[in-house]
Amino acid sequence: MVKGKQRRKKVLVVDDDEGMTMCLSDILEMKGFATRVAHDGVEAIEKVKEEKFDVVLMDIKMPRMDGIQASKEIHALLPDMVIFLITGYSSDYESDKVVQGCVREVISKPFDFDMLIERINECV
Repeated sequence: MVKGKQRRKKVLVVDDDEGMTMCLSDILEMKGFATRVAHDGVEAIEKVKEEKFDVVLMDIKMPRMDGIQASKEIHALLPDMVIFLITGYSSDYESDKVVQGCVREVISKPFDFDMLIERINECV
């Protein structure tokens, strides 16, 4: 039996901080994921409409559309999409019922990259 090349899991990294998107994207790429980036919720929604992703990793506080609103809209379009929210203010969002309904987990900044990779791998 000939084994085909396995498809790399795709992660959309969404953050208005370009340094953060570059850092996360680079680390994920080194760990074997394919990545794309967006810099706000509006751009994230456009990207998930254009391309299939396995996971969305999204900051909460962003211009134009924050991560919570973008998560709600992505969840409405793709209810099975795995979404992780990243924030420096997680205690403000962890108990939010709306967030709990459409995201897998709220992860606090700063976070451990190995833990993040493990959480993503558990989902895909």
